[in-house]
Amino acid sequence: MDAEAALRRHKEKRKQRLVEKFNLDDGMCSLRVVLPALDAALAFDRIDRIARALPKDDRTLDQKRSDVAADLLMGKETPAPQGEVCVNLTMPITNILDLTTDPVMLAGYGPLPAEIVADVAANGIWKRILTDPATGMAEHITTYRPTPAQRELINARYPTCTMVGCNQPAHRCDLDHCCPFDGTNTTVANLRPKCRHHHRMKTHSSWSCENRADGTHAWTTPSGKVIETELEPIAEPAPF
Repeated sequence: MDAEAALRRHKEKRKQRLVEKFNLDDGMCSLRVVLPALDAALAFDRIDRIARALPKDDRTLDQKRSDVAADLLMGKETPAPQGEVCVNLTMPITNILDLTTDPVMLAGYGPLPAEIVADVAANGIWKRILTDPATGMAEHITTYRPTPAQRELINARYPTCTMVGCNQPAHRCDLDHCCPFDGTNTTVANLRPKCRHHHRMKTHSSWSCENRADGTHAWTTPSGKVIETELEPIAEPAPF
């Protein structure tokens, strides 16, 4: 009922994210990870998809999930295709029109503050199910996923995170919608690589950014200072 209070509580709880190890009997341990619901949904979906793609053997699905999670955490190659993750978010269309900030429903979890939905893992497939606020019926579905061709072109133009001074390679970055995703703007003009840290900084702080027509990417600091990231050609311009 109080969207601002819900967002404040989420931000406070997010500070409590952690990893804990509990020793169990008979040479076993339990690993507990506390993280934001969006990240957890993506992480579990990835683990589950890999586990379900494994050949049939004497392991249960839970055992396969445990083995896959251990392999991923320890940096080992998984024996099955990793595929792509998929999470459904449901929101009233009035949120898109900036008329309301009603909670967004994360499938399999429940309501989340609308403001945190912008901080998504851009490497996953996200579908927005827009509903009629009067009836609750689904009205429209849009997909949040850059095409492989878009990703390759953007990575070629911007080989690193577009935050000034950040050298994280683009292939390890999220593709961020500089202007918030509206169902139509998953375009080369609107997407820029940002490492997870700077992606979240843009979403959760008073920093902001802008994609300009000449290809430069401008950041505005909390104090109002504008810093530009230049577009670097990968070949010599023609001499005319």
